[in-house]
Amino acid sequence: MNFYMITSLIVSLLFILSLSGVVATNSTKSFLAHYEVWIVSDLPNGTHPLFFRCWSRHSDLGSHFLNPDDPEGFHWRFRQNFWQTTKYQCEFVWVSKTLTFNVFNRDLSTKCQGHGNICYWLVRENGFYFANYVNPFPGDLKLMYSW
Repeated sequence: MNFYMITSLIVSLLFILSLSGVVATNSTKSFLAHYEVWIVSDLPNGTHPLFFRCWSRHSDLGSHFLNPDDPEGFHWRFRQNFWQTTKYQCEFVWVSKTLTFNVFNRDLSTKCQGHGNICYWLVRENGFYFANYVNPFPGDLKLMYSW
């Protein structure tokens, strides 16, 4: 190989590496960010507790009960994987109702951004409401799933 070919090859490789650096920087921001998922019960007092189990491909968060009067609920913190394919699912059971859905995935991650990367799920008699911060105003809650 002559000098011109080697120089062209080096310049081309540097150009490709600089482009991948830009892409990696954007992915790295998301990869390094912490996310929190909150599950809080707003079910009527005096009713059965909410039973649920949450898991991802790499971790099982176990089974839990939430009493209607528990304002703290259940929450966990994590980072997305590099490919941004992290997904948490939960199965919910209350009285005779059952529902399973993703409480976090790539699509929801963008909705969780804004106030500390929080995915806040409030469980009510008619379904599951979503907001992107803890203890949201009623007008900021959006019904995402009905029982």
